[in-house]
Amino acid sequence: MFFSTVFYIDSKRRGIWTINPVFRIVMFVILAVTAASLLLFSDEEASLPFLQYFFAAAAAAGFLYRDCCIFDTKAKRITHKIGFAFFVKKRSWSFDEIGSLCLVRLYRGKKLFEIQCGLRSKNGELLADIEHVKKRERDAVERRATQAASLIGCPVEYGDL
Repeated sequence: MFFSTVFYIDSKRRGIWTINPVFRIVMFVILAVTAASLLLFSDEEASLPFLQYFFAAAAAAGFLYRDCCIFDTKAKRITHKIGFAFFVKKRSWSFDEIGSLCLVRLYRGKKLFEIQCGLRSKNGELLADIEHVKKRERDAVERRATQAASLIGCPVEYGDL
């Protein structure tokens, strides 16, 4: 992934695990600059108009992309949303359905390659894949997982693949 995630508690006491807002701000700035350059300069003056359209489309996709888990402590529900703008797939589970928040360490040979974080049901089924990070971000994802698990009231499980 080329963007990072953050976990924070909002004003309604909900835990939010989502894409870092800085990523969206950067994508918006790139979109605004690219759109302005497309509007200000005619196609005759632009050396590579295709490249500008590509940057505008990529920045718009990055700005409109949504991937978040909302841990609502009042309703005792977890809502996972993923998609673009209004085209969002939304899934929801009660806290009682969650068995654990799992962190799986993925290895290539004997070297740690990636860490995957997900929600598991009480019968061990993977309900949602929350985040994949490289090994250098291990401490940050473990901290976010611990915060989320404390809101749900479930353990953080570790595993290896």
